[in-house]
Amino acid sequence: MEFLSRFSSGSTLYSILAVALVLAWGLFVLKLLNRHQRRERQKSKKLASNLAVERYRSYSIMKSVKDAVITLQQDGAISTINPAAELLTGWSADKAIGMPYSMVVRLVDKKSGQPIPDPTLKTREQGKKIVLGGEHYLLKRKGQDVPVAITIHPVKDENRDTIGATIVLHTENDGADIRKTLTSRDELTQLMRRAEFDKHVKTALDEARSQGAESALVCFDIDHFEQINAEFGRAAGDDILKQTASLLKKQIRSSDNLARLGDDEFGLLLNSCKLDQAERITRAISKIVNTTPCRWMDRIIPISVCAGVTPININNTNSDPVAAAISSCFVAKSEGAGQINIGSAGTVADESVKASEAEWIDRITHALQNDRFTLFKQTIQPLMKDESHRHYEILIRMLDDEGNIVPPLDFLSVAEQYNLMPAIDRWVVETTLNAQRAGEFGKGPKMHMCSINLSGQSLSEAGFKEFLLEQLNRHGVTPEKICFEITESAVVECLQTAEHLIQEIKKMGCLFSLDDFGTGLSSFSYLKNLSVDFLKIDGSFVKDIATDPIDCAMVDSINHIGHVMGLQTIAEYAADKKVIQVLRTLRIDYAQGFGIARPEPLEFCLKKRAAAKAHVA
Repeated sequence: MEFLSRFSSGSTLYSILAVALVLAWGLFVLKLLNRHQRRERQKSKKLASNLAVERYRSYSIMKSVKDAVITLQQDGAISTINPAAELLTGWSADKAIGMPYSMVVRLVDKKSGQPIPDPTLKTREQGKKIVLGGEHYLLKRKGQDVPVAITIHPVKDENRDTIGATIVLHTENDGADIRKTLTSRDELTQLMRRAEFDKHVKTALDEARSQGAESALVCFDIDHFEQINAEFGRAAGDDILKQTASLLKKQIRSSDNLARLGDDEFGLLLNSCKLDQAERITRAISKIVNTTPCRWMDRIIPISVCAGVTPININNTNSDPVAAAISSCFVAKSEGAGQINIGSAGTVADESVKASEAEWIDRITHALQNDRFTLFKQTIQPLMKDESHRHYEILIRMLDDEGNIVPPLDFLSVAEQYNLMPAIDRWVVETTLNAQRAGEFGKGPKMHMCSINLSGQSLSEAGFKEFLLEQLNRHGVTPEKICFEITESAVVECLQTAEHLIQEIKKMGCLFSLDDFGTGLSSFSYLKNLSVDFLKIDGSFVKDIATDPIDCAMVDSINHIGHVMGLQTIAEYAADKKVIQVLRTLRIDYAQGFGIARPEPLEFCLKKRAAAKAHVA
């Protein structure tokens, strides 16, 4: 009995040990499995992130190409179609993607008029490049059919297996008409740009003068658009703009012209339309837009628009209808969301608005005549090399009668509207060159570069190029330490003039920077023809890159192609250490923003003001 008792207790002990070992082994195996799963998830996440980067990089390149380009999946369904291909075929991306290629690109023989079989089939099945000459017509969805030549390239994976095809369509004029159309179109909304819209407005004015014809111009402005961007992000804001543009296009008559005038402003030219009819149309369109919510992912975002209407008739042929409509819309916005203001012939806007603008014009003119402007500088910090090679962007501020700083947003919009920017730019150039000569940015080898902003109005002003050349010669400054900044939108508006100005000033040794890149046409094609040295990535892409993978991919894409083109990149809105660290990881060359340094006044201007006060005393 004692033996059995001992055996029984020993067996229990062994059983407990065995169970403990099994549990320990199970926990060990589970731990290994969890570790393996974590690694696989990390690999998958990294792969997905890399894939997203490559997709956005490819998408960015596709948009910038001026030839018509379409990519196909292995089954022949369209996976991407760029803006040039949309214009050529008459199919928008939202309708074409997922459709069979043969339904979107329909080809017929020039001589017989007979349809030809899908030429991409051989490429997709055999992986061979196909080239078709210009003996075919493309049957457009809308408009006149056009002769085209086609090049079809196979798309292969890492195993050299064909997984799709890329098609490039060439017109007989080598895409000149498409390129012209693209530069006149806003890339985001595909509406016409301001410069093209102004041509139609001029035609309406000419008809009013010569024939007594009546038309009307409407400005729509999305209410609280900045709040939408802040709450939902820039990608949501862009999508809201596209949805609003699409909604407006569906409401207008075929004889009317619709354009994107600004960030959240749309212009509508109602041709052969009296003011009372224009008011009815505007109210009907506004009601539809204001009652149709936009969708962003799984969210419904209600929007509304304000509208300003101004007539184009024999009574106001000397006015600027676009400026009048914008001012009228401003009055509507001051009355609340969803409001409409109807202007009358010869009336730009409410008297209070005119008085306010007139007051600002007087203040700007007074500041120019009495040296009431001052300059600040903000550091542009190198990220990938010695930080001592920094440079500064020059920023303008106005001084009120008490010597307090007036923010630039308060006066620059009026200066642009009333063509006062060239005078302001001249003041900035001359003052900055004086400051450089006085040693504001250091001397000798340790001298820092300074970047001076030039407006679009100055680029196209007669005599401005000669002014710059004269100032550079007269001040005897170090030209390679002077960089002129011009915005992308300003360049696109006067591309030929900008190219000529850049070439002439660069002969002196100065550098050029393309500012706000990514907000306008973003065409790497025109970028290749501009002799710029720096590419400033717009801050709207940069500010959220630490948390938004899409913005991060877009910044990486712009940086990558900029480096391929031999340009140095500058990221704006570098607000904190997290953003700056991501910029370093992406190998951006320079960063600018509050995370680097806040703007500070130029010592040269402070001393100048102190000397002026002492002289008065």
